[in-house]
Amino acid sequence: MANIPENTISVYITSKDTGQKVEKVDLSHLLTTKNIESSTIKLNKNETRQEILGFGGAFTEAAASVYHKLDTEKKEEIIQAYFGANGNGYTMGRTHINSCDFSLVNYTYCDIPGDIELKDFSISRDRKMLIPFIKDAIEQAKTPIQIMASPWSPPAWMKTNGQMNHGGKLKEEF
Repeated sequence: MANIPENTISVYITSKDTGQKVEKVDLSHLLTTKNIESSTIKLNKNETRQEILGFGGAFTEAAASVYHKLDTEKKEEIIQAYFGANGNGYTMGRTHINSCDFSLVNYTYCDIPGDIELKDFSISRDRKMLIPFIKDAIEQAKTPIQIMASPWSPPAWMKTNGQMNHGGKLKEEF
């Protein structure tokens, strides 16, 4: 990457899908002026486009495993840094259903092929570190925390490629 002159806007892209590696993107079609010093961002307070529900971070198994090893004082310090009034003041947290890209290994809540009635459904793995981590944050935060849980992947037996990673799609029967 070359040196970027002052008062300019530059955007670079790296994409696995297109093969681009730190390539400069031409933004000339988006800019109404080339002089950044005179550019103005205008806000219209009377026009609502999107509602911001809050700001936050992710509760992952990797973070929970580190948190779990800390003493009580350090745990409290971390929670306050993220959720406290003198910290980031987060009001939201996202966590994963099944494993995610920041889990220690791939796992699911129901890994018995064909168990569509979820007879063997279990969150026992998450009860060890992830759920206590989330509970600590909820209990120690000075404001309520909204939790959003989302799956990264269905169990491998529900996917066309038979794997939780590397793409694949949900089988038609599901």
